[in-house]
Order: sequence, then structure tokens, then C-alpha cells
Amino acid sequence: MEIQQQSQGLGDERGSDEIRQRFVKHVLGSLPITLQSYFNQQLSTWDTLFPYERRYLLSVLTFLEDLSEDERTSLLSGIRRVEKDMGVSSWSSYSTRDQTLEDASLLARSPYYLEWRKEVGKVVDQIDRETQAKKEKSEPSPRRLILLIFPSFLPMAADTIWEKWPTTGKQLSIDLNNSDDDRTRLQALFSASDLTGHAASGNLMQSLTRRAAGSLTDVWVLDAGSTLSEFFLGETPQSEQPRSPTVLSFERLRPFREKFLAEINRVEHKLSSADEIYDQLREMEIDPLCPPEVSTHPTVREFVRSLLLSGNGSAVFANAFLEWGAAEVFRRARPTVLVGYFGTRDKPKPFTSVAVFENQSVASPLPSVKDLPGSALDAQVLAYYIWLAASRYAEYQEVLTFCLAENLRRGFVLGPPGNPLATAAEPLSLSRISSLLGAWLA
Repeated sequence: MEIQQQSQGLGDERGSDEIRQRFVKHVLGSLPITLQSYFNQQLSTWDTLFPYERRYLLSVLTFLEDLSEDERTSLLSGIRRVEKDMGVSSWSSYSTRDQTLEDASLLARSPYYLEWRKEVGKVVDQIDRETQAKKEKSEPSPRRLILLIFPSFLPMAADTIWEKWPTTGKQLSIDLNNSDDDRTRLQALFSASDLTGHAASGNLMQSLTRRAAGSLTDVWVLDAGSTLSEFFLGETPQSEQPRSPTVLSFERLRPFREKFLAEINRVEHKLSSADEIYDQLREMEIDPLCPPEVSTHPTVREFVRSLLLSGNGSAVFANAFLEWGAAEVFRRARPTVLVGYFGTRDKPKPFTSVAVFENQSVASPLPSVKDLPGSALDAQVLAYYIWLAASRYAEYQEVLTFCLAENLRRGFVLGPPGNPLATAAEPLSLSRISSLLGAWLA
């Protein structure tokens, strides 16, 4: 009950301060040194955590707080033993306030690192099992959707595009109605209504807008370019909606990405320099560098900052931005809907390097050339990785995943038995898909 009451006031500044003070006093000082840094950092960033993250953090800390001294000692004994073998207490530079690259390096270089990870994993698994068992019966989990679009300019290969996906999925024939305009196709897929019977069954955009109205972070739109994002921003103007889908565009974030890359390339070849630059990037004022749909929402803005700081090529490659962004959204926000739109990357220019996150448009005067075959291969692999990232979590075991390959006029659906796309008559028009998914999510 206490967790629920505190979670309801997640936006209250005073409540967040009280939560920090409560757990700093009663829990954090009793934890192993290597756990203190994680929890202190999470609490220090409380105001920019997503609702799911706050609920989870509260449940873990409350569980630890409710343990008797003997129970807590027993639970954490394995981590304390490995920390002693590592000599963590003698690491004068190790911080318990936050997690740094230098601290991570100290842990990773220890011969006991794998044993430490194993013991931490055991503690986390036990806490998750016990907190899950104590949860009261909740309402049925909402239906969830992952919608991934391969635009027509990506030359997807029909014989390999679905080869890694589970054989329980089904290929679908799609009728694009001879449309060769990106916006027209998006209009049909999201905003058209298919007439069935005597009335329109609604459309996908209407269902997404209703879901987004309930929570800022329940519907995410990730765009490797700007086509899908600008379509959504035009269809659901933020001035007219109290809450709209959360939209992130690789192209619309260009000013922030370029500033980020310029700062990253100042890092010297030592960890202390990297920590210094990363600290500066965490404190840097980025509102002027972000589009309005990001800068007006502090939690989303800080998510983008951490997304680019966490790597995986998300600042350099459009499709990597989409894949890594989706993985982080699933991990941190647990949305019910994620829509992704793949894009292109340029061919690497001679005498430049993407390995060190070099901005090639600045580093070389040669004109950029799109690598369409490479981009299609990226999209094929990364779409599968997005589905794998979601499947790690219990919430997405029954998710409906639909991939649309426009150049092939084919789709692929994977999801719970009886999902509407798997049983619909083919070929499926985009307006029919819009109605079926809209009704399924309603």
C-alpha cells in the first residue's frame, strides 16, 4: 500500500526528496559497496525516471527495508564475500555516489568479476521472485503491439528477410493500392478506417492516441529518419492533445547528436578523461538542441541524453538509434505500443572512422552516398533484435509483432493465438490493417 501511495505522486518534488532521505537513512548504508553506487545514482535521478522505473526501484528498496538484519545479511553475504576477495574497500577512487567508467573498469579488471556478477544476479533474481509473489492480483495486462516498418526505398530480400524469426510467425500478402507516396501509405496504415458491416471499426491512430492520453510513455514512435515522426506530429498536434505519443526522430535530433559527437571526440585515451567528458554531457544544457517534442518533456529529454551516452552506435547510425532506442524503451518504460520506422545510412567515407564516432559529414568534404543494400541488411537484422529485446520481459510474452516490408508488399505477424492479422483474409489493405489493429488495441 505504501508503494502505491508514493507512486501516485511521482511528479511531486517534495515526495522524491522524502523517498531519497528515507532510503539513504534506513537501507543504502547497509548495502555492499558495489550496490550503493547503483541505488544512489538511481535515487539521484528520481525526477527523470519513468513511472515503471520508479515503481520497480521502490519495490526493491522497500523489500530490502522490510527484511530483518539477519535476513538482509544472509541475502547479501555472497556479494560481500566477493567484494572482500576483490579488495573493493581499498579502492580509494571507487565512488558510492554514482556509477563511472573508471569504477566499471576496476570491477571488470578484477579476476573475481564474473563471480561478482553471478552473486549480484542471484540477489536480483531472489528479490524479483519475492516481490512478484507479494504483489496483489492486478488487472489483466493490456494488449501490446510492436509495429516495424521497412519503407519502400529499402531493398529487402524476400528469401532472407524473415529467416531468423520464429516459424510460428506468418507471412502476409499486403495490398498497397499502388501508392508510391510515403505519407499516403502512412495515412492509410494509421489513420484510415475500413468499413465493415454498417459502421467504421475505427483506426490505429485513434487507439494509439487514446492510449497515449493515459500516459506520456505508453506509446512510443521511433523514427530512423523524419518521415514517420513528422507524420505523427502532424496527426496528433501536441497543442491539441494533453498527452501524445512519445516521438523520437534521428533526423530531428541532428543538432543534439552533432554536439554530442563533437564532445565525445574530445575524450583522451584514459578513463578519467572519459568520465570528465561524460559528466559534462550529463550537465550540458540541451533544450535548445532538441526539437519541441523532446525539450518540453524533461523525462524524455533525459532519456535521449542517456540513450546517446550509452553507446551502441545510436548517435551515428539511424537504424542503430532505432534498435537501441527500442531496447532501452522496453527496459525502462515498458510501453504497450512501439512503432519503428527504419531508414538509411551513408557509406563510410575514405580515411574516416565510425569506430570512434566520427561525424563523417564534418570529417570529410566528399559528398555523402546512401548505402541502400547495407541499410536494408541493417534493418533486417535489427528488427529481429528489437523483437528479441522485448521478449526478455514478461510483459511482452503475448505481444503482437507486425513487420511491414513495403518493397516486397509482404508482412510478417507474430503474436498470440487468434490475433486479427493472422486470421484475416489476404491480401490485406493498409486501411484494413489499421482497422484490425485499432480494434484489437481498443
